[in-house]
Amino acid sequence: MVHIDRCANYNAFGYDPDGRVAYLAMFFWGPEYVPAFPSKVFGGPPEPPRYGPPAAYQRRSLPFGWVPTPPPGPATEPPYIDPPLYFDPGLFNGLRYNSAYVNATQNDGMVTHH
Repeated sequence: MVHIDRCANYNAFGYDPDGRVAYLAMFFWGPEYVPAFPSKVFGGPPEPPRYGPPAAYQRRSLPFGWVPTPPPGPATEPPYIDPPLYFDPGLFNGLRYNSAYVNATQNDGMVTHH
């Protein structure tokens, strides 16, 4: 399945249509971590992200009472490690495409798209 590029495909971590980067960031650095600035922003009209926390530019599009949808994947819990000084979603490429991670998330109900 091909994603149409729209603002809902982005969150505080940049382009993240399936919530994988948000999940991995939550796993390593806890549910409160967001980078200072996303790695990639959407240039069109803002809208709430599909998964994870919104980027600063998406906040004006959030409806009253909006709550972020947690990223798909198994639940995470402490201990977390110290967050990085500079966030780069490429940190996760080895994990995102690891067969154990893909199989675990597919079996947990997350639909993966390539």
